[in-house]
Formats: sequence, C-alpha cells, structure tokens
Amino acid sequence: MKQKDRSVSGPVTRIRYTAGAKLFIGGIYLGIIFLVVLLIYMMKNPY
Repeated sequence: MKQKDRSVSGPVTRIRYTAGAKLFIGGIYLGIIFLVVLLIYMMKNPY
C-alpha cells in the first residue's frame, strides 16, 4: 500500500529518474563509441 501511494504521489521523481537513466545509458553508449574509435585509431597507427 505504501509503495503504491509513493509511486502515485511522485510523477516528478519518476520523470527525473527516467531522465537520469537516459543520461546514464547515453554516457555508457558514448564511452563505448569512444573506446571503439580509440581502438581503431591504435590499430591503424601502431607505435
């Protein structure tokens, strides 16, 4: 009952949570892309 009341009473917190999750996933995605690009760059230009 308490959990249901909390979820109903806080739509703003839910929006904030979804925005944070999207930002987190986006950050991971950008990090993976950066690592892949760095790996390709290292393979093309070996020291």
